[in-house]
Amino acid sequence: MYAYVINERDMAGNEDQAAFELLPLLTKGEKVIFILSEEIPTSQMFSVMRKIGVDKNYLYGKDVKMLSYSRQIAKSVSLCSILEKAKFKPVFCQGFYHEGKFTGKTDTVEVFANRGEIEELLSENNLLILIPCAVPENVLTKEKKGKLDFNIDLETKLNSVEIVNNRSSFSVFFEEDSNLDILNLLENIKSADISLDMINICYDELHFISENSSADKIEKIISDLGFKYSRDDECAKVMFLGVGIKGVPGIMDKIFEAFDSVKVDIMRTTDSHTTISCLINANKIDKIKESAIKILKIPAENILED
Repeated sequence: MYAYVINERDMAGNEDQAAFELLPLLTKGEKVIFILSEEIPTSQMFSVMRKIGVDKNYLYGKDVKMLSYSRQIAKSVSLCSILEKAKFKPVFCQGFYHEGKFTGKTDTVEVFANRGEIEELLSENNLLILIPCAVPENVLTKEKKGKLDFNIDLETKLNSVEIVNNRSSFSVFFEEDSNLDILNLLENIKSADISLDMINICYDELHFISENSSADKIEKIISDLGFKYSRDDECAKVMFLGVGIKGVPGIMDKIFEAFDSVKVDIMRTTDSHTTISCLINANKIDKIKESAIKILKIPAENILED
C-alpha cells in the first residue's frame, strides 16, 4: 500500500508548515502517515499539557494517550486542531522499534516492528499519526496472527500514576429489561452537557463518576426520572499508566497487592491499553502514593495529583 510519509522533524517544529504539507495530499484523497518526534516520559507529558493549558478531560481519550509519546506535544495538538477544522480526522498508532532502528527520520514504516498493524489502520483511514516508541531491551516480541505481542516486565509497563480528586460516584438501580431506561438517563445527562467517567453497566445497575461540581445536577436528573440511586462525593480516581498493559497477566494482581499493603479498598476499576483506573475513597490518597512508590516502584516524581 502506497502512502506519503511526513516527519515532524522535517517541519522544524512548525505546525503550520506541517498542515501545509498534509492538507493538499488529504484533499486529493491520498493516504498520509505523519510521524511525530521521539517519545517522552508520561510525567513530562502531563507537565507540558498543564503549561499549554490543555483540557485533559477532553484529551483523555485513546487518541491523545498516544500523543503522550510526542516530544512536541504542543505542536501536535495544534496540528490536530488544524486538521480537524479542515474536516480531516486523524487516527493514532504507536510505532514500536528496537533500539538503534529509528533515527528520527524515515520515509517508510519498515523500521517499525508492528508495521502490519500500521498498514491495517492505514487501509481504513487516510491520515495516520504515528508515535514512535522504542522497545526496551527487556521486552520480548513474537508474532501472533500478524500482530506483535509484547512481554514486558512490570517496571516497564507501569511508569506513572495520576490522581484526580473531587469526584462523585453514582450507582443507579433499574428494573429488569432496563436498556431503554439506561439510555434515557444517559441522554438526559448528555443534554445537560455533563461529562461522565468510569462508566460500568452491569445488568440492571449503572455506575459512573463525575466532577463534584456536576453531582447536584446529576442527582436532580436521576430523581426526576424516578430511579433509585446512591451517591458518594468523597472519591478519587487513581490512574496507573504504562505501555501495553491491557491483557498482560500479573498487572492487576500487582496493583491489588499495592492497595492491600496499605489496606485501601478499590471501589471500581476500568482499563485501556495504556491505563488502569481505580476508584477509591479520597481520604486514602496518601497511602496510595506510599504503596505506588514502595510496591510498584514508581518514582515519586511520576506521581501526579490534580
